[in-house]
Order: sequence, then C-alpha cells, then structure tokens
Amino acid sequence: MNLIAAFDGAVRKHSDKTFLRSGDVSISYGEMKARSHLAAAVLAEAGGDGSDAVRGETGEIWMRTDSMMSGYLNDKDATNAAFENGNWYRTGDVARLDDDGYLFIVDRLKDMIITGGENVYSKEIEDVLSGHPAVSEVAVYGIPHRDWGETVVAAIVPKVRHVLNVDDVREYLLGRLAKFKIPRQIHILERLPRTPTGKVQKYLLRQSRVGGDTNPPNGAHQGKTSPYTE
Repeated sequence: MNLIAAFDGAVRKHSDKTFLRSGDVSISYGEMKARSHLAAAVLAEAGGDGSDAVRGETGEIWMRTDSMMSGYLNDKDATNAAFENGNWYRTGDVARLDDDGYLFIVDRLKDMIITGGENVYSKEIEDVLSGHPAVSEVAVYGIPHRDWGETVVAAIVPKVRHVLNVDDVREYLLGRLAKFKIPRQIHILERLPRTPTGKVQKYLLRQSRVGGDTNPPNGAHQGKTSPYTE
C-alpha cells in the first residue's frame, strides 16, 4: 500500500517553492495518522528545472525541517547532490499530488526509467506484475539501449509450485500497461539479490545484465529468459 501524505493546511509560497506550514502534513498508515513538522515541496518533472508541480503532475519531493541532517560526513559531492538552495533536501522520492491534496508516492527517482523520451516508473510495473497469480516477487529496472536510451527489464520470482511462462506474463500485461511500459526483457529467477535487511539490490541486476552478457548476481539464479530482448 502506498504511503500517503494528506495536505491538510493552506499551501503557501516561500523562496519560490510551494510548501506546507509546520504541522500541516499528516502521514496516514491505514487508520493510524501522525503529524509531521516539516516543510514539503513537490517539484515538477523529476530531475527537471525545480519548478513547482501542479495537481496531477509527477515530480520529486523536497523537504526541510529543523531536525534534518546538514550533510554527509566527509562527502561534499554527496551533500551538494542531496541539497538544493542551501537547505532543501532532495528525497529522491517521485510523487504526484491529486485534486484532493493527497500525495501519492510513485517511485524512487533512481529507479525511474527513461525510454524513447518517456518516463516509466518501475513501481507501477511492479504493482501490476505483482497481481499475476503466479508471481511471488518482482523487480523492474532499466538498462542502457543504443536507440531508446534505456529499455525496461523485469526480474520475476514465481510462487512455489507455479510454472511461470514469459509469454503468459507479456500477455497478462497487455491491456494493463501502455505498450512502451511493457518490459522488453523478462527474466525468471529463483530469487532476487537482497541486502541483509531485505532490500532488493537492483544495481546488481542492472550490472549483471541477467540473460545478457554476464552471469546473474550472487544468489539470483537464472531460470528462463524472455525471447523479446533487444
């Protein structure tokens, strides 16, 4: 379930950024709500020029609060990349604000795929694929493509005692996703590479070119691959 921030208060301008006054943001987890004392901004076109996002537009969340860190220890480059205009922290979360003032987390900026000039959000594809009755786990990521910039790839772990056919997966996605969002490569794995805390290591999947030039990452044994590779 997506994390939703309800924008309860009046939105005002400050330093050319739209944000909420302290205490105007409530974070909802099902029926439980908590107040958050921070200023938040949603900037249009993630990775763009830093202009405000309008309702319904997708952008990156920036935030600031008195309790926020001032930077990364002994890493000036990382600090400069993470902060804008002195004290606005770029969260790397891509979100959209709906007409009722609710903020929906769409993806991580680093996981956004740009293919043929179109922004593709990996989480959207992962959510759709997770609805397949034979899919246990899925990770969607982009790899370089000579013509389109990037191409969409899906690594899927099937449920126990389920047979997952790549052609069936593509058929399942037709009509559920725009054609340019459907993965051009689909790889069936025994497991996904994860950190000790359970986070999927997409960078290992990208680096490995599963089904391509090199071997799968440690712990991610390769099964069937899609014939629809580019």
